[in-house]
Amino acid sequence: MDNAGYDNEETRIAKTSKNIIGTLLFLALGLPIALSAVGVLWNLSSPTHVSNERVILTIPNGSKTREIAELLEREKIIRSRFLFIVLAKLTKVETSLGSGTYSFQMPKNLPDVLKQLSTHEYGILRVKVTIPEGTTNAQIANILVSKLPDVTRETFLVEARSKEGYLFPDTYFFSVTATSGPVIVTLSENFIEKTTLLRTQAKAVGKKWEDVIVMASLIEEEAVTEADRRIVSGILWKRISIGMRLQLDASFAYLLGKASSEITAEDLTLNSPYNTYRYAGLPPSPIANPGADAILSAIMPTKSPYLYYLSDKKGIMHYAKTFEEHKINKARYLR
Repeated sequence: MDNAGYDNEETRIAKTSKNIIGTLLFLALGLPIALSAVGVLWNLSSPTHVSNERVILTIPNGSKTREIAELLEREKIIRSRFLFIVLAKLTKVETSLGSGTYSFQMPKNLPDVLKQLSTHEYGILRVKVTIPEGTTNAQIANILVSKLPDVTRETFLVEARSKEGYLFPDTYFFSVTATSGPVIVTLSENFIEKTTLLRTQAKAVGKKWEDVIVMASLIEEEAVTEADRRIVSGILWKRISIGMRLQLDASFAYLLGKASSEITAEDLTLNSPYNTYRYAGLPPSPIANPGADAILSAIMPTKSPYLYYLSDKKGIMHYAKTFEEHKINKARYLR
């Protein structure tokens, strides 16, 4: 009798039984471990709050994923910073995590927190704030106070004291809870971003960046159109090069808080480096926060034969080569 077929069948049955037993052993031993791991992960990703409360958190500009995770864990918005970092990597949203002030409506699990940050859903009222070109720090303070309840004029002016000229005029969207510090950081960082190329251009033509910003702040106050700004820039740089005083009312408006029309003869005798009637050269610091066009005009002035200019009541500029011509223009256009 040939037992080969019977032996093969017996071998197959033995192997199958062994595989089944192995599988059962794996399930018996491994499944609890796997289920336990799943349970741990589920717990770590679950909400930290059970009550329906709102948590406000500000994430600083430039924060890295690890720093954001640590902040979220410290403020008890998530349970595990490690799991947050891993999930951010797996979902490839690391570079999308936004800074700013967020409102987290609890309870919220870890994936939902990650989604809110990566899609920039601040969950908080945003206020539109427009800062015009040529606005001084004092004027910016007034604008902010009228829009943001947590900004005080005094605090802003103190914290922005060294930033005059370097707060970029633009339209911004701030959280309704924004305070002076984060606002100043946002305006300053926007200035750096928007003027990087301009700074390179200034260096290329041999102009000191600080002087460019001071000149641009003057130009912002002296001329309105792009063409006039370039011409006025050329006139002012020419006056400096020949040792002539700039003789600008704008610096008095900044120093005394007056309009140019309010400047008196007595004001012109004031002993201050901002008195460009008395001292030659540029004022010691910017008198306003210039926009990109005024900065470009300070870097790339238009050469002209003129040395004097004035703006008539309609805002039209009139130029003169000599002081005598300038006096005629004053009599003709400023009566």
